[in-house]
Amino acid sequence: SSDLSSGINAEWPLRPGEDVVEAPEDPKEEEITEPVEQMTEDFNKVDMEEPLPDSPEALTAKQEAAIREQMLLDMAPIHERILAEIEEVTAFEDGIKRPYFHVKELERAQLKNWKNYLNLVIEKKDTPRTIILFERCLIACAFYEGFWIKYINFMNAIDKEETSKIYRRACMVHLVKKPYIHLSWAAFEEERGNLEIAREALDHIDKGMPGLIAVILRRAGLERRSGNVEQGGDIMKLAIENCRGRETRDFWIMKYVTYLQCSCKDVDAARNFLQEQIERNQRHKRLYARLLDLELNCGATQPDSAAIVAIFNKILTSGLSVEEKAGFSHRRLTFLEEFGDDVSAIIAAYDDHNKNWKTILDEKKEKSTDCDSALIPLL
Repeated sequence: SSDLSSGINAEWPLRPGEDVVEAPEDPKEEEITEPVEQMTEDFNKVDMEEPLPDSPEALTAKQEAAIREQMLLDMAPIHERILAEIEEVTAFEDGIKRPYFHVKELERAQLKNWKNYLNLVIEKKDTPRTIILFERCLIACAFYEGFWIKYINFMNAIDKEETSKIYRRACMVHLVKKPYIHLSWAAFEEERGNLEIAREALDHIDKGMPGLIAVILRRAGLERRSGNVEQGGDIMKLAIENCRGRETRDFWIMKYVTYLQCSCKDVDAARNFLQEQIERNQRHKRLYARLLDLELNCGATQPDSAAIVAIFNKILTSGLSVEEKAGFSHRRLTFLEEFGDDVSAIIAAYDDHNKNWKTILDEKKEKSTDCDSALIPLL
């Protein structure tokens, strides 16, 4: 252009064959513009094979124009790619109606839009861009566990430390009463060997939502796997003391007995604990049944017949209902036939069963048959 040529002639040294071009004193914008055709013509006239000068100040006007044109040509594919990316995400960006945080729930359409948007960007495998979009999403969707889990699964394959930080943000700030993500965090940290952080995650949700079975079992299991077997048993025993409701208490009693038997390898402690619970509640059928199972599966090659028969005798004189006692009497006969050493004890058990309990079982069976017959439609 004329103004560029004047500037170059004023400051740059002249080459042989070049004329001085004087610039107008007050050029106007419309006078210094040059048609695109002229720029193209100048570019075509330049011989790019000619060696370029050592400094930018030594470039001629035609060389500078050619370089500018080449830069535009090189940038054209990038420009087109960016335009295509913008067009690809425009619909998702327009679908974001609430980019800020609010306690009010988002509409399903908004959640679906975020999910589809994230899936699209994840497929591009552009990590920085994906992280930025996740952070944007979690401003509006901070209370939605699924988006945090999605972010964690994405980051877990890239950076374990950042994954741990995301878990902490989610559990300690936004999802303080979401058990699943706390359990996931604890398992993640335990796998990495960070037992203290795993305990912190489980303690946090246990304090926020006390009494959750899955959390207590995970806490006990964590201590058992880390070698603190007794501490794991204490966690279960504390759950028995703090639970409410008979069914929940029965559940924890059975779990604690199994823990003592299998994890602690302490059958005597399990037996004593069950006997204590039976003394507190002598009408609990499941406690007696569990005590029998304990003696039958205590690890010995041959069950102790005398001890097990003594338990059966105690059951038949307990406060259980007549029908429940009759059922245990029948089970006693089965045990003696399989493991009994004294035939006299077997004969005595049969006599007692036929005299005191068989009639009750027969009556119960007849009632059950009558009820089933009543349900059969008449033809």
